[in-house]
Amino acid sequence: MPRIGSRGLTSAAAFGFGSASLPILADYVVIAGGGGGGSNYGGGGGAGALRYSSGNTLVPASYSVVVGAGGAYSTGTIYYGSQGSNSSFNSLVSTGGGYGGGNNVKGGNGGSGGGSGTYFTTSGGYRDWE
Repeated sequence: MPRIGSRGLTSAAAFGFGSASLPILADYVVIAGGGGGGSNYGGGGGAGALRYSSGNTLVPASYSVVVGAGGAYSTGTIYYGSQGSNSSFNSLVSTGGGYGGGNNVKGGNGGSGGGSGTYFTTSGGYRDWE
């Protein structure tokens, strides 16, 4: 579950800018949660996307912040993990990482796609996904 909140910017010191006066010029990064890995010969979850924004003027206001959670790994008979959650700040959104695939399951799309699981053939062997 992503963490959602807002942070009021009333002084530059509240964000570690010391005695800087408002408004401030800021650069920031937004990183989403990574995807969960697959099981049963599964692939790893993909990384959450990273987005960067520079030269932003921040004025006294409340800014919405969402910190995306990482996806859960695969358990039991569900062979694929879950996708990571999106993160955002001040309308800049990063996409969560794709889930890792499991036995006969391809990895999911996301900030970075998840790795695919092994593909087993009907003859009992295995091969890579095409």
